[in-house]
Amino acid sequence: MPNPINRLTHLTNEWKAWNIFHVILLSPVLEEFSYRYALCSFNTTKIKISFSLILSFHISYLLYVYKFRLFCGTDLVFHILFLYGTIFFIAAILFLITSLFNKQLTRLENTWNTHPTVIFYLSAILFTIYHIYNMPITFFLSIFAGALIFGYTRIRLGFGYVIALHVLWNLLTSLRLWIS
Repeated sequence: MPNPINRLTHLTNEWKAWNIFHVILLSPVLEEFSYRYALCSFNTTKIKISFSLILSFHISYLLYVYKFRLFCGTDLVFHILFLYGTIFFIAAILFLITSLFNKQLTRLENTWNTHPTVIFYLSAILFTIYHIYNMPITFFLSIFAGALIFGYTRIRLGFGYVIALHVLWNLLTSLRLWIS
């Protein structure tokens, strides 16, 4: 019979490796597609992708935290499948639903292009709200400042640069995962 202490150490190492991969690579890519992909000029496909991902992030995270996290227990695979499976499942459904409203979305073009500052700040606020779910409220201003920096980078330099910056940001802020 396997030693329970060895199994616990193995689980801890699995979780550490997963968290590093999740925080440093997966989250920045998905979050940038959600919160900043549609920034800049009007594009209905980018808006549908961003809108679908933003809503699915919030819905999936709330479902996970308040309903299904305990159901998954200590099985890392269940946690990954549930969290990312629900994000993509809900996003796909929302994308298909929003695709039914292409004509209505094109009516937003004038508003989108004449009020880019509103879109920019709304993106930063939604990004901050999402991160407040799993961080203390005292980090609100620093997360909002990061969202503004990411948005500015997206608009001035492009989408690839903001993903790289977000990966670097998360890498530097999560060094504690490697040290402990």
